[in-house]
Amino acid sequence: MHAINSTQLEGYCRDLRGSFYPALLQGSAITAVPVGQIPEGLPGPLARAPLADTLGYLHLDVDVLDPAVGHANYLPAPNGLSLPHLTAAIAVVRARVPLGAAALTSYSPEDDHDQGVCRAAFAAIDAIVANGA
Repeated sequence: MHAINSTQLEGYCRDLRGSFYPALLQGSAITAVPVGQIPEGLPGPLARAPLADTLGYLHLDVDVLDPAVGHANYLPAPNGLSLPHLTAAIAVVRARVPLGAAALTSYSPEDDHDQGVCRAAFAAIDAIVANGA
């Protein structure tokens, strides 16, 4: 069992192909869903999560978006989520648990030259607050 803090985990999560990342999650309560399986792969882990009588917290690092959407910061990750997949994933989460809070992070406007990520972030906010959430 490895003890890590959230800053270390964030650094390792950028590259899911790395050999250290799966070892960190093994035996933990964290379920990793590969980008290629989002949103289809979310309902199963969400159904197994003990979420009764809870409010959810949605933390979205916008650099999860594919660079074709735009560059959220100086560390664009290839093969990220499309905007339709992101908003569908948010809808899946919202269908399972009411949201009490959300954060959109990892955005540097100076790297978003055509404001594609900015527009995507507003679409994500729309998905988060849809129907009065």
